[in-house]
Amino acid sequence: MQEHHTLLDNVYKSVTPFELTEARALIEGEVVALAAKMITAEELGKLEQSLEDMAQENECGDLASGDADREFHHIIAEATQNKMMILLTDQLWQVRNNAPQVFQAYKSICEQDGEKRVEEHRAIFDALVERDTEAARNAMHEHFGRILNKLITTAEAEQLEEIRRRSEEVRKR
Repeated sequence: MQEHHTLLDNVYKSVTPFELTEARALIEGEVVALAAKMITAEELGKLEQSLEDMAQENECGDLASGDADREFHHIIAEATQNKMMILLTDQLWQVRNNAPQVFQAYKSICEQDGEKRVEEHRAIFDALVERDTEAARNAMHEHFGRILNKLITTAEAEQLEEIRRRSEEVRKR
């Protein structure tokens, strides 16, 4: 068991926001495609409630926790009726919330684009209501594509700022 905790600690310390998001896009894209075939009316009702909760988080400014967002993705995983899909989705969220650099990056993105986040989740929900496998997969990929692009843009800005800082230090010499 000690080895398991050491492995998780290493993942939390070393995984990048980009790596996690790329994994989520690949895995959750297929999870939602499977869920589109199997989701129940009750699960759709729970998903709709989590969308309302997400909109409420936007209004309250409580976006960092991602509780409604996590619930949304968990419900989709449960709809697959596949324990491994549920476990994988939940583990991805564990990393998202426990890897400090990942949590910080996601927090920043959520705070910038709270409305867009809700719109993207609404598109995923709408595809699930229609039981449209391809539309659900595409909506999930678009959601993670935006996050990946934001991560790249943020990394570029940070690198440029570091270059400016170093250049300024050289100028001062």
